[in-house]
Amino acid sequence: MTTPTEQHGPSATDEAGIGVPDFCASLLEPGLDTAAPSRIDLASDADEDVLADLLDAVLVSDPGIEVLAIAVDGVLVGATSRSFIRRTFGWPPDPRSVGDADRSELAGDAGEFQQLRYTCPEPGCGRVTYRVRHDARRPPSCPEHSGTAMSLRV
Repeated sequence: MTTPTEQHGPSATDEAGIGVPDFCASLLEPGLDTAAPSRIDLASDADEDVLADLLDAVLVSDPGIEVLAIAVDGVLVGATSRSFIRRTFGWPPDPRSVGDADRSELAGDAGEFQQLRYTCPEPGCGRVTYRVRHDARRPPSCPEHSGTAMSLRV
């Protein structure tokens, strides 16, 4: 069996002794509880840009989310919050930006990734997991309903 540090490469250790991959460290809120109903699940080969882009996409698309747990290869490594991201990085930026007056935008879709949203199929369960990659053989499991595969929602 490998430790989180062996699974995820170089890491720091938080107060709970959990190995935190370096690419996650600056985006995690120290001491925040990881028992959030929504989470982001990344592969260990992700980087800080992928996590930041996915955080941005999730927080913009779902304004009701305040806290997101962060997992790497299914192992919870910490959590972050909308308010922490706002305080730390000034996100969201000033709503008025270059090109806003004439509603200009770049043509086409962003080609880097698509945000994938998984939900628990159990009635009344509000758990949500976000991923960048889909693997039909290994869907995320609901943390509330052990062993229940979450369903991809488009």
